[in-house]
Amino acid sequence: MGRPAKMWRLTSEANRLFPDGYADLTLSLIDSMKEAFGEEGLEKMLEIRNRQQIKEYQSKVSRSLPLEGKLKAFAVTRTAEGYMAEIIDNEDGTYYFIEKHCPICEAARACSSLCRNEADLFQQVLGDDLVIERSEHILEGDNRCVFVITPNNTTT
Repeated sequence: MGRPAKMWRLTSEANRLFPDGYADLTLSLIDSMKEAFGEEGLEKMLEIRNRQQIKEYQSKVSRSLPLEGKLKAFAVTRTAEGYMAEIIDNEDGTYYFIEKHCPICEAARACSSLCRNEADLFQQVLGDDLVIERSEHILEGDNRCVFVITPNNTTT
């Protein structure tokens, strides 16, 4: 007879202890898309992805909220995606939208278009009555990405 067999099973928390191939797979897929469809085809696929992201973000960030509410909702959404986002309300009426981590950094290094349209994406989610400029960028050697958000009017 003997002792009963013990059965062990890892939880999802253990995933961080094992290597994954997401970054390698993503880079390989980007290279394959370039080879199969050329730069133009890759850009078209990224346009589609961008439209899908905007639609998803707009469903989570209500246009009826005041600017600070929109920024907070957007930061929560981006944090859930791994960006570790936060906002800072500056005395001059501007905001900093800060992303302290980039979950797509390796893919963005291989495909700069992933970052190129972010300010426009932010604009479409947060509203046209803003000026949005990137002031820090992880891919340029900064420790974080920072977007300066300036309302065009004072009735935000």
